Amino acid sequence: MDWSSLVFALRYSLKGFTDRAVNVLVAARRHAVRRGHQAVTPEHVLLGLATLEAGCANAVLRRLGVDLRCALAEITALAEATPRAPSPRRPVLSPELECVLEQAKRQAQAWGHRHVGTEHLIMSLLLGSPCPAADYLRGLGITADQLRQEWLAIFRRS
Repeated sequence: MDWSSLVFALRYSLKGFTDRAVNVLVAARRHAVRRGHQAVTPEHVLLGLATLEAGCANAVLRRLGVDLRCALAEITALAEATPRAPSPRRPVLSPELECVLEQAKRQAQAWGHRHVGTEHLIMSLLLGSPCPAADYLRGLGITADQLRQEWLAIFRRS
């Protein structure tokens, strides 16, 4: 993890997030920086999940017949809709993403987990405030109940 990514992780209190979840969020930030966006959004997080392919979230989605890597072009287009920064600066977390991260923390607690993982991020994207990332996941026919059932099936096997 580079210095600016570490500062990002510390600034936004990612303590309690698994390494994979932090990596997804750092990748989301990198996507926003590379594109000159004003904010890191839930769509950037979905893009981070798609490009890293690691973690429980991707395993669950594959079990549901969704391969985020194959949908990369569509997910990239969602993230591209984010406004660009008027001057070069570091993107902030969008209010929608702040809600998603808080929802992920609550989701982890509700499931009795001590850490927020990628499974909590994807569930929070789906259940969080209305945004294109949530609409995209719902458009694939994914429901919160399906995510929960598939996660439990994976958990029982391990």
